[in-house]
Amino acid sequence: MNSSILPAKFVNAALHKHCSKLASACCWLLLSLYTSMAAAQLPDVFTANDVQLLFSDQAEPPAASAAWQAGTLPFQEPLDNPATLYAWFRLALPAVPAELSSVYINNHMFGVRVWLNGQAVGGSAESELQTAMGWNLPLLVPLPAQAWQNTNNTLLIRLTLHQYTNVLATVLVGPQEVLLPLWQQRQLWQGKLSEISLWLCLLMSVFMLGLWWQRRQDQQYLWFGLSALCWTIPMWYMSVRIAPFSHTVFLLLTFIAIKAYAHCSLRFLQHLLSLPLQRLLQWHALAMVAVAVALPLSSATQVMWTALVGDALSVLALLLVLVLCWRQAIQQRDANARLVLVMVLIALVLFSRDIYEFVSATRSNTSFVSHTYMQLCFPLIMLVFFLVLIKRFVLALNESELLNKELEQRVAAINAQLEQSYAANRAWELKEATEQQKQKIYRDLHDDVGARLVSIMHAKESHTQSELAQSALASLRETVSSGNFQDEQLADLLTDAQHHMEARCHNSELSFISAELPALPPQLVSGNVGYHLKRMLQEVVSNIIKHAQASDVQWSVQLQAAALCLSVQDDGRGLAAGAIAGNGLTNIRYRAAQIGAVVDWQNTQPGCRWTLRIPLAALAAQPTK
Repeated sequence: MNSSILPAKFVNAALHKHCSKLASACCWLLLSLYTSMAAAQLPDVFTANDVQLLFSDQAEPPAASAAWQAGTLPFQEPLDNPATLYAWFRLALPAVPAELSSVYINNHMFGVRVWLNGQAVGGSAESELQTAMGWNLPLLVPLPAQAWQNTNNTLLIRLTLHQYTNVLATVLVGPQEVLLPLWQQRQLWQGKLSEISLWLCLLMSVFMLGLWWQRRQDQQYLWFGLSALCWTIPMWYMSVRIAPFSHTVFLLLTFIAIKAYAHCSLRFLQHLLSLPLQRLLQWHALAMVAVAVALPLSSATQVMWTALVGDALSVLALLLVLVLCWRQAIQQRDANARLVLVMVLIALVLFSRDIYEFVSATRSNTSFVSHTYMQLCFPLIMLVFFLVLIKRFVLALNESELLNKELEQRVAAINAQLEQSYAANRAWELKEATEQQKQKIYRDLHDDVGARLVSIMHAKESHTQSELAQSALASLRETVSSGNFQDEQLADLLTDAQHHMEARCHNSELSFISAELPALPPQLVSGNVGYHLKRMLQEVVSNIIKHAQASDVQWSVQLQAAALCLSVQDDGRGLAAGAIAGNGLTNIRYRAAQIGAVVDWQNTQPGCRWTLRIPLAALAAQPTK
């Protein structure tokens, strides 16, 4: 195995160890987070719970004589169609301006503006065409010293009203050095962590969907990637300060994404642990689709409860998964089942708590900092599962590379065996051919020369013996040199070649047309040259018969400038593009080069013409190439 590849057992143990540590770290981090938030103290801070409330379309501070009514904070008002644009909150501040330098609002829905004694001092940063998203993000507004009066200091807060739940948390007024840590803490845990979780889920989604695209049979990568992608929507909702589009659409999209996340997570757990959840998943999918259809049709007072119904069904499904994981972890001692068991327990507890917070939308800053865990909990849980999938991927990669290495070794061994077998077969064939040739020579010598020698032995006259001996010697030379080519006259060679071509064309039902041979010199053609000439002409006629689809073949011989020119013309379909690289035509070129000739093919209308040109001087030569 390649030294760069970790052993599968080592990778399995290491990744499982890190997954277990990360699961423990999730529990410890969430517990410590809760403890640190619960222990927050608020010294020297004025807490405003009792306020005066006014609903108005007026964008500027109303007069003190307006129809103010008694109200309390935190404020929560679900509205289908708000009758007014704003809700105004008025509270009297104690006369301690040196200590009350900032206003802290834990969360709000939607845009907020703050006035001190009629002077605008700050608020959320949305424009008239935008919607501020403050449900999850804090607001800290400094109170300038010049805006304070010696007595009767009044703080006005304007809340912009929209469809669905409108929220304003309890208002804290106090020293900036006390309120700033509260703002920073919530900004980190509710804002920055939500943003980090968004990008973390998005990266995990892209990576896992990329793996699935390469290995589409592994459905666990698909469902994990989709669940991570779905969870980016709630994290986007929790981290953004200004709604990117209509808040109504944004909120409904977030609710639907949470339902889709729950279903994709169940699908992922089914494939991860091979759980028997097919019937449950079918019913859960139908329920989630029904909830997604019902959400846009629900009123502001009903939409939260509609979402809660879908979440409750998902919690019940998770409880069933919890039971199956428990049985698998105990009975089969499955490490992945134990890990999933811990993660599902964490998800159940925190998901239920956060859904309650989201539905109630009630915020309090008396002694505890209100917060949610989903922006931190679910990405960490998904990170654990992400490492589990990476572990499986690494193990599969190790196994695949090991199998590839073994396959390469087997292929190399088989190739070596094949080469040895081929060499042995080739040697055997050569030996067999040699033996056959020997046997032929032996038979010829036995049948012919042997008989003549017998005659010599029984001859009575010495003259006769001499003639028989000479005949035996000539016969022996003929037998030994029977493989050599015989020289012949040029006219005889061309006549023999013409008769051979004509016979083949007639046998193939082709018309053969030949011009009269010109006056040829008494040229003696080497046997080797004649052999190559005949083989080239045979190949040309074979190509015409097999490929040209011709009906006529014309043969001509010319003498041009001390050179012999042969031409074979057909009326077929011509030479196809790329055919010049075929074996037959390549062999013709090779033979022509062996005897110093030049060949060429030209498509005509119709057919193709093959020509050969060889110097007369080369006919008698005998190349040794």
